[in-house]
Amino acid sequence: MLVDFSRESPDEVRSRLDKGWHGATISKEWEKYPDFRTPFNVSWENHRQAREWAYRHLLHRPTFAVDGSQIRPSPDQPLFPVGIVQIGWFENRHTPDGDYIKDNEIEVLPPNRLQQEKETSYSPSYSQAVDLIRTRMEMARIRRYIEEIPSDCSHKPMIFYDGPLLLSFAERLKETKQEYIAELMRLLNISAEKRVPIIGFTAHSRAFDVIRMLGTYYRERIDPSAVYDAQLLGPLLKIGERTPIMISRRMGIQQEYHKNWQNNIGFFYLKMSNRSLPSRIEFPLWMYEEGFSDAVNIIRGEIIVGSGYPYCLETADAASVITHQDQELFFRLLQSFAGKNGWDWSKSAKMTSKRRRR
Repeated sequence: MLVDFSRESPDEVRSRLDKGWHGATISKEWEKYPDFRTPFNVSWENHRQAREWAYRHLLHRPTFAVDGSQIRPSPDQPLFPVGIVQIGWFENRHTPDGDYIKDNEIEVLPPNRLQQEKETSYSPSYSQAVDLIRTRMEMARIRRYIEEIPSDCSHKPMIFYDGPLLLSFAERLKETKQEYIAELMRLLNISAEKRVPIIGFTAHSRAFDVIRMLGTYYRERIDPSAVYDAQLLGPLLKIGERTPIMISRRMGIQQEYHKNWQNNIGFFYLKMSNRSLPSRIEFPLWMYEEGFSDAVNIIRGEIIVGSGYPYCLETADAASVITHQDQELFFRLLQSFAGKNGWDWSKSAKMTSKRRRR
């Protein structure tokens, strides 16, 4: 089917796909590379050579990433919900002297804070309220970073967002879906306004936008649970290669994005190892319109340095993680506080066992 599609007329493809929500449609770049392979004319004999290549392409090209973790309220204490969100961030300026910033921020969420969030966002549970607060904190930190970038900056940093820019998971969260969309729209808007590139990175994507596009074009019903895009496209790519840019036209969540973003998110798949499927990268299309080769090389470089996963995301994750010891300390402090105030803080046998084993 991919071979047949590569022989189709671009005008015919667009006439069938551009007017609906069929997963994806083609970009101008696909016209140059209809076989779904964008050549990468570089090869490395070993990891040392790959790292040397990465160093050259990352030098003086800052990258920034944020990640978060949370402790949700204990189900043993529905009347006394308390949670924690911690976000961590990492800016690597890629200077010869190794200049970087790594830090984190933590917020304890007492019952009144969670109750307020639950009411204002219509979250059906305290746990979902904690998850939404984490997303808000992550995206707010990225926006603050973008706002602080000097206007005369010679090389705008690239923002790595851990996950897709197409928030399909939010479709299951009917009560809070619009809150997630609003946060992302604010982030994409300031990225476009300041011309700071941002990519959403997914290492093990199960998206099937290309599958759905092909099924629509050839009027065939394809079961997306049988195969997804990365499985279909991975065998076509050599290390370092990517697919040509496709324009996202995903039914559902994307239809609820602001109009200026409904047709302006692109994606491609990038293969950096023969041991894993290609990663999916989503981005605002203005990045392609203003030149794209440097951006892709920065992504390649970060993946090489991180030995398969972007180093900036890996480091932000490490800065944000709430360890098992942190969780145990948190719950001991809650028990102590509850005891001093005459409240019963009992833990179920199941939860006690789980925390002891993890």
